Amino acid sequence: MLFSNLTIGELKMEDDMKDYTFDMILLPWEILETARSCFQNKGIERTTILDICKRLNIKETEFYNYFQSLDEVLEILWAR
Repeated sequence: MLFSNLTIGELKMEDDMKDYTFDMILLPWEILETARSCFQNKGIERTTILDICKRLNIKETEFYNYFQSLDEVLEILWAR
């Protein structure tokens, strides 16, 4: 067993690290779902990265941590 020499306590994350890790996983999905909503409400041509970021209350740099462009978001949503 890979973790046989570790105790349960050693496997626990610090509380602040849990939040950070959770956000790293959750934020891309939130961006995709918010983008989908914006595309439905405003149209694909009129939706901007700033629109998505404002609805999520994040900076544009956070968007670019996960996606290279709005086109990439569209491709992912189209493939779903």
